[in-house]
Amino acid sequence: SRCLQNLSLVATLASMVALFALPWLVILVPAIAHQSLTWYSAHSWGQTSTLLDLSVVFLKFHPACYLHIFVLGMLLAKLRILLDAKAKTSARPWVFCLPMEFLAPIGYLGLFLVFSLPELVPLAFKLSARLSVLLPFQAAVLLGLAGLPSMPIGRVAQFATWFNFLENYSYAMYVFQFICYSVWPDRGQINLALFLIFSMGSAVVIATVVQKPVQGCWSKYPTGRLAVPFVLSAVLVGVAMLPVHDPNPDVPIVVRHDSRMFDTRLPRVDSEGSAMGLLMNPSLAVQGDRIVMTARRHKLEVSWRNGWYNHSSALVEDQTWHSDILLGEVALDAEAWSRWPTT
Repeated sequence: SRCLQNLSLVATLASMVALFALPWLVILVPAIAHQSLTWYSAHSWGQTSTLLDLSVVFLKFHPACYLHIFVLGMLLAKLRILLDAKAKTSARPWVFCLPMEFLAPIGYLGLFLVFSLPELVPLAFKLSARLSVLLPFQAAVLLGLAGLPSMPIGRVAQFATWFNFLENYSYAMYVFQFICYSVWPDRGQINLALFLIFSMGSAVVIATVVQKPVQGCWSKYPTGRLAVPFVLSAVLVGVAMLPVHDPNPDVPIVVRHDSRMFDTRLPRVDSEGSAMGLLMNPSLAVQGDRIVMTARRHKLEVSWRNGWYNHSSALVEDQTWHSDILLGEVALDAEAWSRWPTT
């Protein structure tokens, strides 16, 4: 923040424009390199085996990729102070106040059109929108509602104060909106009014039952909250170590047909985790003192997107089957192998 204290109005605006342009690099760099703009689509959830996978995970989750949003917030505050100083010394302060009246409506209108018209969907939107390619519209909303400190509050901002009570439930709404969407009975026919009532009602319940009591304890016991990260880490590790539920509890581990043949469940484990898919069709081969095992990893990935069907909007469900061949080996116990298949 110290680096921004002495910025002039021109430098502040130039810095904001530079930050607005930063998310467009995920579009411009692939275009200049003549690569697909949706290069990230080759990444599957949970995959970290290639440079592309690591790049997608980094861009989606690393805090450094969202530093520009934090800096832009400070620049907006600086811009607000600079404009207010000029308005107070100007013979025509309305020149500065009048544009503030239109900033929020313009920002909201831009966001509404982008989310409503498929033709305005940003390029590479699954990554560019996450990195805030829509930042100019969001900044316009914030600055328009904030107004100038020494000037009267605008009409739009005055109207928005009627909804201040929602601030107590906004975070719960943000966290649980996709959970509410995932349990909605029919994703293709969502009634907006009913869904807002359902999601807002869920947010009110969560904020009242969970969020507010936790906030009270957090402020009441400042020393005890130092242990929260350690306790939470221990709980997460403990949950991860719980035994995995057997998907086929009624299937015996070993079925002996006769003295020469029996079926057994092989102790195969995916080194990349069970979330990568199910293992099937195993094969074994004995090579010297090693046992080589192969298996097929199968996974179904389902995603939804807005599209068109018979000239009307529709929810398109994409089903992608991922199949990999895995190869591994273990040491052979010669004594146990000599007693096969009686052992």
